[in-house]
This record gives sequence, C-alpha cells and structure tokens, in this order.
Amino acid sequence: MVIDPPYVEFLADSLNEESRWANPCGLWDLALDAEPAANMTTSPQPAYCVNASRKLTPGGSGGRIVDHVDQRPVHDHELWESVVSAARDRVGQRQAAMVSDHGLSGDVQYGWSMDDASIVWSRGGRDFLHGRITLIGSVDHAQETWLWSWANSSLPQTVLGDITAVRLYGEEHVFPLLVWPSFHADQKRVAQARIVAADVLAADGLWLEPGDEIDLHFAIHSLRRV
Repeated sequence: MVIDPPYVEFLADSLNEESRWANPCGLWDLALDAEPAANMTTSPQPAYCVNASRKLTPGGSGGRIVDHVDQRPVHDHELWESVVSAARDRVGQRQAAMVSDHGLSGDVQYGWSMDDASIVWSRGGRDFLHGRITLIGSVDHAQETWLWSWANSSLPQTVLGDITAVRLYGEEHVFPLLVWPSFHADQKRVAQARIVAADVLAADGLWLEPGDEIDLHFAIHSLRRV
C-alpha cells in the first residue's frame, strides 16, 4: 500500500470548536449534547457521581428524615479542554517525529496483527521498522459510534496493552469521554479521545486503519529499526 499522506493522520483540525458538557452521572444523569451512544452497554455509575440518599437525623419527636447529598466532583470542561490542548501538542510532536524520523511516507507497505500486537513497515519487500500496537478504540460507520477497546470483549488481551490506564485517568479526573464505553462518533470527540489516550499511554504516535464498516484507531509504541 502506498501511504501518502501516511495513515497516521492526526484529526487535530477538529479540536478548536467549542463544545458543552454536562454532569456525567445521570443515565448516569446525562444532559445537553454530551450523551453516550444511545445503544451503549450500561456500566456501573462512576465513583465520582453524586451520591444521593436519605437518612434519619435527631430532632423533634423521634427525629426527622432529610435528604443527604454527597456531592463529589463533576466534569470540569475548562480542565478537559486544557488537557486536550496539551495532549495535542505533545502527541503532535511525537507524531511528526515518528513519520519523519522513520520515513513513514511515500511507497511504504505495512502489516499488523492484533494477536501479538505487532506492526511492521516495509519498503521494496524488505522490513525496515517494527513496533507494538495498542488498539485505542473503533468507529462503527453504520451506528456512528465509538467503542473503547477496553469495553470490547472480543479483542485479544495482548492488543489492549495498558488501555485501562486511560479509563482510570478519566475516572480520576472526571472526564466522561474517557469513561463511557461508547459514544456518538463525531469527528471532534473521536479526535479528543484518541489524542488524550495516546498522551496517557505515552505513545510514539497514532495509526488509523480505515475499513468499509469499522475504522480501527491504534497507538504505536516501541519502534525499532530492523
């Protein structure tokens, strides 16, 4: 396959428009336009969601029942945008270096395997570069949904790498896009998800494998010349 421009396109142009987010807890308690995919598999409510309960407290004759709300942190959109911006800069630099330093443009062929999480580039029938892949997620064209690899039980464990670290990072910092198993795959959300994931994983770069029905988004690691 001739790769020019290489299939490591960055999707960074879609990161500049403003978006809105809501409390990620109510469907978890979702509102506005930050909804997960309508057909997503439900998962337990994140620990950072509001925990509302009723309890009996002393007072009057026999006490009274009051509403008790344990308000834990909710999504900070400004923080998320700053994280995305910083990740875009770092990943963009590594992406450019990966392409230029290893000659991943022009008449380059490649092959990859999820079974051993490997990718190999060749030119003129000779391998010149090996690497390791982590599947970040996939986009289903028909359903227009993104699915995180950590939520896809059909994948071999090897290709998941440390992807769980991305979900844990999302839970720690209250970033819903990193916690929902699936969400509507508009260009901006996909770009943000893959770029922040690549940054959390300290990947050398990103790789897109387009398909007729499903696109696969990989992080590239551990590049070595043959």
